Amino acid sequence: MAEQGGASAHDLGAALRGLGSHVAYPELPDLRPMVSARLSPPGQKGRVLPFGRPLRRSSLRPLERPVWARAAAVAAIVALLTAGVLTFSSPARRAVADFLGLRGERIHVGRTVPSAPLHPLGEGLDLGRRTTLAEAQARSGYRLLVPTDPRLGSPDEVYVRSTDLGVQVSFVYRARAGLPNAPQTGVGLLVTEFRAGLNVQYLSKAIGPGTSLEAAMVNGRVGYWISGHPHDIVYVGPNGEPIPDSIRLAANVLIWEQGTVTIRMESLLSRAGAVRIGETVR
Repeated sequence: MAEQGGASAHDLGAALRGLGSHVAYPELPDLRPMVSARLSPPGQKGRVLPFGRPLRRSSLRPLERPVWARAAAVAAIVALLTAGVLTFSSPARRAVADFLGLRGERIHVGRTVPSAPLHPLGEGLDLGRRTTLAEAQARSGYRLLVPTDPRLGSPDEVYVRSTDLGVQVSFVYRARAGLPNAPQTGVGLLVTEFRAGLNVQYLSKAIGPGTSLEAAMVNGRVGYWISGHPHDIVYVGPNGEPIPDSIRLAANVLIWEQGTVTIRMESLLSRAGAVRIGETVR
């Protein structure tokens, strides 16, 4: 039976069995002569104590473990426990420490918190397959237009996706100073482009209450600034048919046609800030 407040024999046994498979404990000298000498009274070497005669604890002086062995054991246990190799219960860890004479050494076992995995910025936005700018250009079938604002730099991620509007390419920019993180997308700026047309009647019918639609000039072309509550956008397909896009739901969108390409920018930027970036698209 385990002592009150201590570890049970089962805990100790399990802990030591697990410990034995991990610790390369230093080889000790043969202790049999030393033990025999201490158990035999002086002048009576080799005498065996009779059964039934209790041994007084005071008569058995503790065997001194060599300092090097004890230090090696401490180092091994600390390394294994800290690394999480020995996943014993607290009573079992105390039992091992007591057994090895480590009661005076405090072994602090700290759990290492794994760092958050580095997920792609565009993950979960249904942008298609992540690729390179060069591959996206080869697959798109049209000349890609990219913001050249030096404060943005190159896109952090590029995606390609086949849709009813043809090949859609998205450029993802992480949040940074002057480019706040948008909760709707989880990124600082999302630029999406594809071949389609814009129709102000379609746009005005798609947005709901609490969302405003304003004209905005971008690179000498008439575009639209949509702000307010999340909204859908309807584009004009190759045959003039309306094609809704309900995947991207953002608060602020600047959208315009540049040549044969429609460009859509989603962010938390103000209208002026979005137009400023839009005018660098080349």
